[in-house]
Amino acid sequence: MEENYTFESATFHLDALERLIPEPSLLPSDGLKFDASDLLRARRPSLKTDRPHIRSTLTHLRKQDSEYNALLDRLQKVEQKVQDHRHEIRKSHKSWTSTLAPIRRLPYDILLAVFQQIRRRDWDYYGNVFSVAEGPWILSHVCGLWRDTVLSSPSLWSCLTINFVFADSKSAPVLLETIFRRSGSLPLNIAAFASPDSHPSVSIQAFAAILRHCRRWRHVVLRLEPCFLKEMNIVKRDLPALESLLLCPMVVSPRKILPESERNIFSSAPRLRKVALYKMHGLGDFVLPSHVTHLAGCATDLYHLETYQFLEECHLDSPMISQVVSLPTPISLLKVRRLYIDSTCLLRHLHLPSLQHLTLAARSMSVLSDQDAINLNDLLRRSRCNLGSLAVGPGMVSGSVFLQQSLTMMQSLSCLDITLQSTEDSFFSTLASFPAILPDLQHLHLRHYSTGVRLTTWNSLTSMIDTHWHTSPLDVIRVIATSKYVVEPIAAQFIPLQEDGLDVAVVVEHEAQDLDQAARITFARLENSMWRRWE
Repeated sequence: MEENYTFESATFHLDALERLIPEPSLLPSDGLKFDASDLLRARRPSLKTDRPHIRSTLTHLRKQDSEYNALLDRLQKVEQKVQDHRHEIRKSHKSWTSTLAPIRRLPYDILLAVFQQIRRRDWDYYGNVFSVAEGPWILSHVCGLWRDTVLSSPSLWSCLTINFVFADSKSAPVLLETIFRRSGSLPLNIAAFASPDSHPSVSIQAFAAILRHCRRWRHVVLRLEPCFLKEMNIVKRDLPALESLLLCPMVVSPRKILPESERNIFSSAPRLRKVALYKMHGLGDFVLPSHVTHLAGCATDLYHLETYQFLEECHLDSPMISQVVSLPTPISLLKVRRLYIDSTCLLRHLHLPSLQHLTLAARSMSVLSDQDAINLNDLLRRSRCNLGSLAVGPGMVSGSVFLQQSLTMMQSLSCLDITLQSTEDSFFSTLASFPAILPDLQHLHLRHYSTGVRLTTWNSLTSMIDTHWHTSPLDVIRVIATSKYVVEPIAAQFIPLQEDGLDVAVVVEHEAQDLDQAARITFARLENSMWRRWE
């Protein structure tokens, strides 16, 4: 009959065992009557008659050592057995504790919303649908509940990033078909990337699997070589769900004009509203549906820009400086509310009566000049628009044309975003009378692109603002610096204004993303921000 031992009986026997462990015997009972240290320290002479007794003592000690070793081996086995039992207990305890975790009591729809948020965050260039350590694959490996949730939720499989560098010729098509099957009949958000490291045949094969489901495309990012456009001829007139599109070739082709079949691939997409042709310079003019509302591309590739009369937001990238912009004048776009350009020469071709948000960015390291301000003034006179926000690159704010003419033509501005190359005394002096020049200004953003700071000028600026802001709608000031060493001295100048209740923040540029409320978006960031901004 099996006996049931308790922890009390085990502890009792351990106590008895501890008492039974023999004390060490350093000298045999019939051996030497002195210690080895007496000989080692010459407190006693070494005699020949001592040698047999020394050997007998060594034999006696070695025997005890082996006996203690045997006892320790047994104790170690017992200890390991106790640890194994404890591990089983802890494992069981962890499992039962996990059953009480709040996330396991979440309703299905909330758990699914959490998973979907993770999928949106992971949908970027570095994602890889072919890796089981990413996306819904990794979520399904946590527990049975999560696996059942993932496998029964088509929405988790309808958003995928496909990097053909990791595609395998045998598994890629099968894996993609599995994902598409899991996504049910939901619209697909697809980001596909190919690079020079991609194997052409494997990429084409995997891309063909994607094309077979083109009727379900909703948001699509394609960073592929131009040769892939030929494969897309089969999707023409078969894109009923496509809403937004970003095209970006990995390598720009030297040819200037696309074949007619490729130019018209997206012309019949009935729901397409948002299109970005990123780095497509020289590939020619894509024919897009006339109802697009958001458009980004090179100005020289948008020959028929005036046909898109439903445009609300436009990002126009100018060609290289050596190229000439050949566009009709003027192009009237009645519904455009937001415009981004990197060359003010494009303003000479536009008539935008509904324009509210304008961003003028300098190309590369160049600066804006008085001529840029003149082009801006011409647009304002021609369009008679009421700008609500203006973001201006470096250089223009120090010119007399901008300070004396442009600002006076934009009295409806509520948000002004200025990039300063250095401490612009002329601009700060003009800003001193901002209630008269910009009576509706509420948000002022100053981007300080210099490693030095002239505290006397900033002190004068804060004093001027302190004099006027109580009688103006100004309530937010953001100073964004590129160097952390100028943040503290500049912030010290605004302490009196903060104490009076004005919302002021002086931060380093990488910390300013959540604070930036101006209408700024650059082509360099367009690819990553397109969906979050336009969805």
